[in-house]
Amino acid sequence: MHKPTMLGLAVVGAVLASGSMAAEKPEVEALQTSIGPAVCTVSVENAWSVSQAVASGWLLGDGKFAITDLGALKHRGAAKVTLRFADGTSATATQFGMADPSLGLVALRLEGSAGTRKGLGLASEPPNTASPLLVATTGFAWGDQLTVKNGRLMRGPRIADVATRSGTQTPAGVDAFLKIEGDRLSAASGAPVTDAGGTVLAVRLDVAAKGMTSVLAMPASTLRETLLASGAQLKPLTDLPETLWPVKILRLPGEPVTQEAFLRASQTLNKALVCDRCRGAGEIDGAWAFGRDVTCPACAGTGVHLDTENLDMLKEWSLEGARVAWAPDVDIRTRSQVRKIGVEVVAHLAVVGRSMRNSWGLLGLLARLNQVRAEPGKPQGIILYAQVKEQVAGPDGEYLLLESFNTGTTAAVRVEDLLGCDGMGPLPGRQVPKKDTWFALAGAVISPFNSGKASGVYVLPFEWAPYVPSLDRGEGEGDRRPEWDRGRWGDHGPGDRGGGPGGRGGGPGGGGR
Repeated sequence: MHKPTMLGLAVVGAVLASGSMAAEKPEVEALQTSIGPAVCTVSVENAWSVSQAVASGWLLGDGKFAITDLGALKHRGAAKVTLRFADGTSATATQFGMADPSLGLVALRLEGSAGTRKGLGLASEPPNTASPLLVATTGFAWGDQLTVKNGRLMRGPRIADVATRSGTQTPAGVDAFLKIEGDRLSAASGAPVTDAGGTVLAVRLDVAAKGMTSVLAMPASTLRETLLASGAQLKPLTDLPETLWPVKILRLPGEPVTQEAFLRASQTLNKALVCDRCRGAGEIDGAWAFGRDVTCPACAGTGVHLDTENLDMLKEWSLEGARVAWAPDVDIRTRSQVRKIGVEVVAHLAVVGRSMRNSWGLLGLLARLNQVRAEPGKPQGIILYAQVKEQVAGPDGEYLLLESFNTGTTAAVRVEDLLGCDGMGPLPGRQVPKKDTWFALAGAVISPFNSGKASGVYVLPFEWAPYVPSLDRGEGEGDRRPEWDRGRWGDHGPGDRGGGPGGRGGGPGGGGR
């Protein structure tokens, strides 16, 4: 018999309060009302307040501890967790009372008076899986929408089999996972799996195991035993152990769009951005007055029509592209095609940005319309024209600090994210931009950052392309740009294969080969 501890007493109370397992079919609306208030998103942040991952979690027993996925929390430099509930309230945690690598679960201690919300009870015995049990999984689908999904709980694959498929060692203490059939709750690792009465029977884990198509879950009874045996000492998140189970990490809240929807949005954006006056050429016929073509006054030679509506479309396009680039479980071909469209568009935006830099009218418009305010939990798209100011060591790797001329704010981008990692993010193959170089970047602002020396917004990149700002031209010097980089859209700038925005692989929505 385990000696009760601070965590163990909370668990015992939760079990006594939970009653016996209900056999009837869980009602979605009833559960959303009864246990929904105890379920939350779990946003993992480093010491700079940069959001690293999002998972689902839930309050235990008396509400002083929250259970969630250890794999989502175990990031380099994780320092704080923000728990957000469906009613808009939030709580924070910087310590844990239990973290079991074999289970892949952690119990977070809520700070201050946050632990006044009632939590959920744990089943005291393993579920009888001789026949499938009717259950419901309650979590935040794609990290932003509280959802209840019915399913059937049954015995799953052996622990040894999952360990082999995920490339890890076989742990002791657990014989098999449970599995859930009928559950279509995407990107909600850490969510509770309950019976009709709201008793937790298992905890969902999105284990990244090769060829594993089943939705896996850890038995709540095993979690209960571990909690009862845990010591009373609280530890900081920096002391979290490595989990045995690699999990699919959600970096950016929100469901990714399909390839077809993204292409349609790109094509719509393409048409809207073409300047009506010069039809994207950047010049108009001025022979009648000047004997030559002249810079289009409507677009300042960029070939692009910018207004509030178009810039909002660019932001939304960047956000949706970032979601596809970073979401778990996206088809490889879909991710590749969306990223290819993205890099072509951003290459053209880089050419446009070079011209905009000498046009104070357009620069002022961009600065006015592209104001950035990082709201945690509410990502927004962004187009940056920025210069690398410095590369600095961050809590979880190297960062570039960028000075953006079109947003009036400092942006931080993690180098690893800029180069793409684990088959996600921007297309690979580019080198890290050096100090004082310029590039255009489309991405998503997902949190503020504060390094102590600098502050601003953290950007998760969708795609980016280097560009050369316009150079001042002295008398008789001509165009000092490299030969390959002298065109506007419709000429031969980077990535241009002819045509204006949206032409043959041209500007936004041009598609690709």
